[in-house]
Amino acid sequence: MPTIVICFDGMAPEYLVHADTPVFDRLGREGRWITGHCQMPSVTNVNNVSILSGAKPVAHGINANFAIGSDGVEVYMESPDAIRVPLLQQRAADAGQRVAAISSKAKLAAIIGQHADVTFSVEHPLAWVVESIGAPPPIYSFEANLWLLRAARLVMERERPDFLYVTTTDYLGHMLPPEADEARATFTESDRLVGALIEGIDDVSIAITADHGMNAKRRCLSPEAILAAHGIEAVSVSTLQDRYTRHHGNMSGSAYIHLDRSIRERAAEVLRASAGIERVLTREEAAGEFALDPALIGELVLLGDIETAFGGGDEPECAVEIRSHGSLHEARVPVITWGPRFEGFDGTENRSIGAWLHRQYDGLAAVSAPREAPAV
Repeated sequence: MPTIVICFDGMAPEYLVHADTPVFDRLGREGRWITGHCQMPSVTNVNNVSILSGAKPVAHGINANFAIGSDGVEVYMESPDAIRVPLLQQRAADAGQRVAAISSKAKLAAIIGQHADVTFSVEHPLAWVVESIGAPPPIYSFEANLWLLRAARLVMERERPDFLYVTTTDYLGHMLPPEADEARATFTESDRLVGALIEGIDDVSIAITADHGMNAKRRCLSPEAILAAHGIEAVSVSTLQDRYTRHHGNMSGSAYIHLDRSIRERAAEVLRASAGIERVLTREEAAGEFALDPALIGELVLLGDIETAFGGGDEPECAVEIRSHGSLHEARVPVITWGPRFEGFDGTENRSIGAWLHRQYDGLAAVSAPREAPAV
């Protein structure tokens, strides 16, 4: 019973409203389609690990794309060593199943590739994939995800995995609104390729969701500069900070503020008075409300309004024209499930997909003999 899980990076529900998606529509009619929600902060690494673990950030250990630990060390949260709980790839492999995990971004391939028999990214494809479907387009392109979906079908045909995880890039979402013609055409083609992916595979089950949504941002605030103007020294960390800065310039709808605890309340008062900051939470409040590890989130947590992002710079505020995510306003995501594996599924979060599948793996014998790779 093959199972496929696809995370469409940045696929806000509005993208599917504007696009022609007959395959998704059919999956929703025959299975289930709801608008659910992702985990906070609404950024990529947090939610891919949540989907694959079925757990909340406090349990799995990834609280942002980037973190400053209690020891002051800065680290990109890209290593599987930072993940504290088993992912679906490990559960499937332990059950003797064949596993494939593929990604548009190389950074995610490192996270999802452990325990996979087959893993690669658009940035670092395998030779036999390139020989079959051609070289991939640049990662900063709308075609990168389409190539990945074509590669996914090739993987299903050639490798016959029992479990396949596919995760894309959100470059399109950062560049184009849902109503843009090219965005509509790209999601319509993605829908067609998902149909081709599952066509003719007996007893296949599929889950489709997103790691976060996307919104236009018109204001960028520098929390460090705002606080510095009041004589308060702090370090602000954008929750989506990563190596793909062309997407978003590391401007996020949420931020972690590291400062001395003794001046936390004064800093919070200053930040609450700043236009565009929707909520200022203490470490304890944010950890409790969003199930975050308090050791990895700073003394204060900021959430922006729908048009505000947090970044760096010497100016407290500047006008921007970007599309980004990270706040509660990007927490709505589609959750589509179809096939025998998901009969009875009633989850409302993207991580509910992983939690549901983990429970099913609990019933499989961990000592099953692994399948042999098909002959090439």
